[in-house]
Amino acid sequence: MDVLSELDPMALLGKMLGVLIIIGSMLNKAPLFVNILKSKSVTGISSSSIYSEAIMYSNAALYCVRLGHPFTAYGETLLIAAQTLMVIMLMWKFKVEPKISMKERSIVTALFVVYIAVVFAVPVEKIYLLLSINMPVTSEYSATRTRIVFFYHF
Repeated sequence: MDVLSELDPMALLGKMLGVLIIIGSMLNKAPLFVNILKSKSVTGISSSSIYSEAIMYSNAALYCVRLGHPFTAYGETLLIAAQTLMVIMLMWKFKVEPKISMKERSIVTALFVVYIAVVFAVPVEKIYLLLSINMPVTSEYSATRTRIVFFYHF
C-alpha cells in the first residue's frame, strides 16, 4: 500500500507547522544573545524576571513531557526554556551592579535542581498543579517590579 495515500493532509500540515514553529523558536532570544555578547553587559535585565521566566517556560514544557505529549506540542516551549537558562548564565557572567554572588548562583541552581526532581516525583494525576505555580511566580515578579519602580522614582 502506498504510504502517501494513507497520510491525512491536514495532519501532515499540522506536523509541518509544529516543526517550523520549533525551528523558529530557536531564534527567540537570538537578538538578546547578540546584544549581551556584543556589549558584554546585561544592563536592564532583571534577575527576578529572568528567574520567573525560566520557571514559567519550564513548567509548561515539563507539564507536556510528563503527560507524554508529542515533542511538536512542547518543543518550542522547551527550547525557549533552555534559551532562558542560557540568559541566566550570561547574566551571572556579565552583571556588574550588583554582581551576582556565588551564593545566589548556588541557591538558584540548587532550587532549580530540586524543582526538576519534584516535577518528576509528582504523580501524573497531580501534574496539573505544576501550572498553578505560574500565577504566584508572575504575581511576585510584578509586585517586586512595582516596589522597585516606586521606590526608585519616588
